[in-house]
Amino acid sequence: MTKITRRSFIRQSSCAAIGSTTLMSTLLNLKALNAASFNNSANMMEDYKALVCILFSGGNDSFNMLVPKDSNPTSGTSLYKNYRNTRSNLALNFNSLHGLSHLNGAVPLGLHPSLPKMANLYNNSRNVAFISNIGTLVEPITSRSQIDNNQVQTPLGLLSHSDQQLQWQTCMPLDRSAVGWAGRMADLIQSINPNQNISMNISMSGTNILQTGNTTVEFAVDPYSRDIGISGDNGSQGWLLDEIITRSLDSMFGNTYQDIFKKSYAGVIANSREGNRILQEQLDIPLPYTLNFPDTDLGNSLKLVAELIAKSQGLGHKRQIFFIDYGGWDHHDDILASQLAMFQEVDDALDAFNTAISTQINMPNNVLTFSISEFGRSLTSNGNGTDHAWGGNVMVMGGNVDGGKTFGQYPDIVLGSSLDLWPGQGVFIPTTSTDAYFAEMALWYGVSPTELPVLFPNIGNFYNIANGGKPIGYLKSLT
Repeated sequence: MTKITRRSFIRQSSCAAIGSTTLMSTLLNLKALNAASFNNSANMMEDYKALVCILFSGGNDSFNMLVPKDSNPTSGTSLYKNYRNTRSNLALNFNSLHGLSHLNGAVPLGLHPSLPKMANLYNNSRNVAFISNIGTLVEPITSRSQIDNNQVQTPLGLLSHSDQQLQWQTCMPLDRSAVGWAGRMADLIQSINPNQNISMNISMSGTNILQTGNTTVEFAVDPYSRDIGISGDNGSQGWLLDEIITRSLDSMFGNTYQDIFKKSYAGVIANSREGNRILQEQLDIPLPYTLNFPDTDLGNSLKLVAELIAKSQGLGHKRQIFFIDYGGWDHHDDILASQLAMFQEVDDALDAFNTAISTQINMPNNVLTFSISEFGRSLTSNGNGTDHAWGGNVMVMGGNVDGGKTFGQYPDIVLGSSLDLWPGQGVFIPTTSTDAYFAEMALWYGVSPTELPVLFPNIGNFYNIANGGKPIGYLKSLT
């Protein structure tokens, strides 16, 4: 008989939970069970929770975001010295780095010069943490030799923008799926929101895979124009054309259709139209305070997210997931100057968002903000930039974050080490999986441990769902 390891048994059991029936049926059954359990809970889900995802699309060179900062950078064993030798002309000056505390015994690290406010939130407020050398994985990989000897599976389309962005958003590393893990999560628990006309998944950046489910579609809002719905509907400008549009839509949705597809489509659009009306009414209500955000792409997006969180009760939402695509990180050239400006925009916008959530809206423990990027970048320079790689670093922010700490295994940045995929090129193999990163969020969000394999089919390779612990530990509490 074939020898079955404990790890392979858990993996196969996780897949069987989905494979024994269709994924759609599994989601629908769990959704019904969730609705029943939520409705019978003592607090009736009165607590509010929001996830705010910021995609640094293009591939953030995050080993220049989070950098080794030893006390003696010139010693023979200095991690910074290894970093400087590997990064050559792209290495940041030691004295320009904002030093970080390392409360959990992590490697002494520093932040990019343009991230002083994040350093303050990490060191003093302690509501920012980092997860290092994270990436898409099918199963744990501890050295390059495992890949060379075909002992482990690797994700589909490594170093490909489209494939890796897809896998960060779907957690399906061996498949090109069109359904994201946040979409599947919304499929499970959307019913806990009293208002079903507005999706719990709200995007500031249009259509995306992360928020797309089998039955869930993201609700897109433009952070600049704040336009939603069909242009001209409700005769908002008092123009004749707008009145014609409104009357035509009223007539269309008021008809009775015999064709089931026409009927279903009209029903979906009618519900969406009602959701647009409710959302617009809420956006028109002034807040009792002023939200001060930088007038930048990321600043305006996070400002609207903060406003929608403040108005979550009026929207009938107890759970929300927000998505922002902040692109432009594919720095094959001019990386140092580009990151100097872009990290400053990140620093200012996230600090303003933290202030709004913590002191004005007063929901610091109810909101978790996190970054993703399709991959890290090569540690070696291509002249004036870097190329596509694999493992990278991410940040999380919120009152429930166990901040002032770095989680995961920050690698010694030495070319040719056991984690260097192609010796000499500085493409590092991740030591922490995206599955574990997102699974901890899902547990905090209210997903049962037994439902994690539905969201993350390979989670059994990285986390024992029966042990009741935290997949990584970057959150103080899962409740």
